[in-house]
Amino acid sequence: MVNKYGSHCVSVKEWYKHRKDLLYEREHDKAVTAQVTEFFYPGRPSAIKEHTYMSVSPYSPETERTMLFYEDVRVDGLLKRVEKPLQLTEHYQNRPDRLFFRNVTFGRRAKSFAPQRDQEFQTHRAKIIVEKYGRNPEVKADEDIAELIFHLAEERILVTYHRDENRIAPSYREFTKSGLTDDKTSEPILGPEHVASFQVDHTAPQPKHLVLYETYLSLLQRETASVKTIRAIEEEVEMFLNLRAKEEGNPVLEVSHYDTERNEDIKKQRRELTEKIVEDLELFDAMSSLVK
Repeated sequence: MVNKYGSHCVSVKEWYKHRKDLLYEREHDKAVTAQVTEFFYPGRPSAIKEHTYMSVSPYSPETERTMLFYEDVRVDGLLKRVEKPLQLTEHYQNRPDRLFFRNVTFGRRAKSFAPQRDQEFQTHRAKIIVEKYGRNPEVKADEDIAELIFHLAEERILVTYHRDENRIAPSYREFTKSGLTDDKTSEPILGPEHVASFQVDHTAPQPKHLVLYETYLSLLQRETASVKTIRAIEEEVEMFLNLRAKEEGNPVLEVSHYDTERNEDIKKQRRELTEKIVEDLELFDAMSSLVK
């Protein structure tokens, strides 16, 4: 498509058929955003539906890109993933844990002379992880987590609970890691000075320290699981980009099962069948000569 003066191209749209990578359409906005959007049929391992990226860096990590997924295929309920150089945002639906939003802020990569195979030096260091959860009507609002913020760099965890419909504000708690562990149990230590709380219902009894400690341990486990998930996401994106680079470098067409001239699998099966027939005939001739 060209502009109204016919002086230069403003957008390009391409359509494809029979591609093995399931790409069927590509749009390139040359005039405004310089973005490219690829559209895929269902069937890819990642269940990706659309992939939008900057044309100058199509398959480079740590660049702006947006991915949309076939929501009924992903077992984790992922709908959308938006990446920026130091930020990652994901949207989910229909998850058992009611997670519907995750945002990660990364720190810049530290320069290192470690081997590239060392994954610790190949992934970002997440600084802040924000997770949001839908309301569970079976749990009291001030016990039902609405938002978790893991301040990894500052070693703090902020928990905000859902707001009761009769209240104007939600309850929240903030835990600060002490960095200390018990000498006998090796469990982390949590003192009263490491917890800050706001409870909307001032008439309700304050939670005992044991309850707060158990909550703290649970949050530490969730933090560890979230960090592990972020690393898995980075690996998934890297694998996808590497695969797309290979697919675009050498596009492969799907060949019909009935096209015996171009279908390599069929040709191979036909050769093997022919060889098997020849072997059987030779064996038959050998046995016949022995009988005579």
